[in-house]
Amino acid sequence: HCVPNDHVRTWKDYDEFFSRHFTNPGTGKPGDGKVEYGHVVTEEFPGGVAEVKEWLSRVRGNLVEMPLKFLIDVPDIAIEGLQLNSFTQELYT
Repeated sequence: HCVPNDHVRTWKDYDEFFSRHFTNPGTGKPGDGKVEYGHVVTEEFPGGVAEVKEWLSRVRGNLVEMPLKFLIDVPDIAIEGLQLNSFTQELYT
């Protein structure tokens, strides 16, 4: 369950996605299919740490998750609260 995710298009979607899949580290015991944010989902790697390491050993270079639709339906997310100038205005709009 990677975050950000293309299915998360609004802040409401984010809250629902996060609460469905994750718990905040140190705030309770994971269960009901939830894992601590930032941890591996155990059910997806039944071989445990060895399986995770084996998968990662096949990676050459960098893994970059790039969901292009994350929070796309939130108006002016990149502008709100930022100090804009001619350079940043062009970047964020």
